[in-house]
Amino acid sequence: MTLANPKLSDLITRKIGDGWISQTDELKKLEPLAEDAEFRQEWRAVKQANKEKLAGIYTSMPASSWIPPGCSIFRLSVFMNTSVSISMYCTSSPCTAAQA
Repeated sequence: MTLANPKLSDLITRKIGDGWISQTDELKKLEPLAEDAEFRQEWRAVKQANKEKLAGIYTSMPASSWIPPGCSIFRLSVFMNTSVSISMYCTSSPCTAAQA
């Protein structure tokens, strides 16, 4: 995650230290921060920055390069800034598992 999402990694490390990088159970230390308004604001800012970056990447590419044939984008969701889920709505033919 440190390479895939450096902004989120930096936020987590600032709050709980870097032990989580090798010991993922250390992420439990984030739970109390769910009540911290400042942390939540920083978390949302990181998520928004990542969404904007992703949107910039997709809008700079022709849709034909990332939308499978027969499908159009229905929903784009970013989960914890580490993975992207794209749900497809098929307009002409059923999407296969490989397409969705």
